[in-house]
Amino acid sequence: MAFNEDISLFFDTDDGFAVLATFKGETISAIVEDDYYAVSGDEVDISSSQPVAHCRTEDVVTAAQGDTLTIEDGDHAGEYVITNVRPDGTGVTILSLEEAP
Repeated sequence: MAFNEDISLFFDTDDGFAVLATFKGETISAIVEDDYYAVSGDEVDISSSQPVAHCRTEDVVTAAQGDTLTIEDGDHAGEYVITNVRPDGTGVTILSLEEAP
C-alpha cells in the first residue's frame, strides 16, 4: 500500500523541522539529528551516535554510499559523506552521515 500523506510540512525550513542542505548541486530540506545505537559486547555494551538526515525520497532518489551532503545551517552544519541510504517506504529516506575529511 502506498503512503499518500503530505509530508511537506515536516520539511518546511521556516516553520517545520528541517534545515537547508545541498545534494548534488540541488538545495533540499533535511531533518538532521543524532541517531543513537548500542553495540553489545562480551562484557560491556557500547553506545554511540551518528548524524543522520531524514530527506524526502524524491529529493535523494539517486543517493548512494560515498555521495556528499552539505548541511547549510543548524547544529550539524558542515559537509558529510553518506555512509548508508535507508528508504523507509513512507516517502522519507534516512541518510547515515560521517563528517567529510
